[in-house]
Amino acid sequence: MNYEPYELLITEQDKRFSFQSIGKKGIVEKAILFSPEQEDMFNLALVDVNLKTGEENDKSKTGNGDLPRIMATSMKVILLFLDKHPDKMISFKGNSEERKKLYQIYVNKFYPFIRHELTILGERNQHWQEFEENAQFERFIIAKKELNLVW
Repeated sequence: MNYEPYELLITEQDKRFSFQSIGKKGIVEKAILFSPEQEDMFNLALVDVNLKTGEENDKSKTGNGDLPRIMATSMKVILLFLDKHPDKMISFKGNSEERKKLYQIYVNKFYPFIRHELTILGERNQHWQEFEENAQFERFIIAKKELNLVW
């Protein structure tokens, strides 16, 4: 993958990563947020941020024409977060069928570049399994290989 990630502003003890999407609709403020799900698991959310109201929206369609760069930024954030918290796991899923497909596509694209460093599990039919390229999953968990995830 040869997409340049956006420059990041990291705040809230490495749990909020802000950046600007720059494209055909101008500049859109975005953030990647990590919130605790369990003791050792954090949920990842990619949101648009309204600077006037402070509202964060994880359902909006930005449509700024820079999706590969946003996904490269998301992968960079995942790597940064896990480097700082190697004993934690990251969970994420799309909140719509379109987003589920989108995340599936990009996990497939990044997998060859990260598979030696990270473990990816996918959930299908309420069962977890090791990630398989081109298989369809509803949700993902990503962690450092050292955690030896087994489900």
